[in-house]
Amino acid sequence: MDQNMRLEDGVTTFTTAGGAGLGQVGGANAIVDLGGATGNAGAYTPCSWVVDVDALEFTTEDETYSIWFQLSDSATMASGVVIKAGLQMGDAANNAADDEVAGRVVLGVDNEYKGNLYRYGAIWALAAGTTAVMTIRSFLSR
Repeated sequence: MDQNMRLEDGVTTFTTAGGAGLGQVGGANAIVDLGGATGNAGAYTPCSWVVDVDALEFTTEDETYSIWFQLSDSATMASGVVIKAGLQMGDAANNAADDEVAGRVVLGVDNEYKGNLYRYGAIWALAAGTTAVMTIRSFLSR
């Protein structure tokens, strides 16, 4: 695995109390430079987005978990953010898959959205519910 393509190292635990946030590696926001300039002059970059779900908690059966792969024209993901792909996990009562188990999910993604190329990518994760707790690892593979 290319260390520069890591999106979450599994150290961050996403919880109801902690809300949502960008994936982190080594305690810092993990934002991947997909190469090229932003806009139509950039480089098209196809990748596999790998998410290793290490732990999900379902004690109160109202937990839902969302992980989005986002693109941006900002190196800090502070502006120009679009959602390219996402995963929904959680309790069936909340219209997500019922009580998912740990495991690996691989989705094909790229840095193009509605005809525009974006230079930067990151994940945004959200744990919601009474006692939601999620631990994941994630990276891109070219």
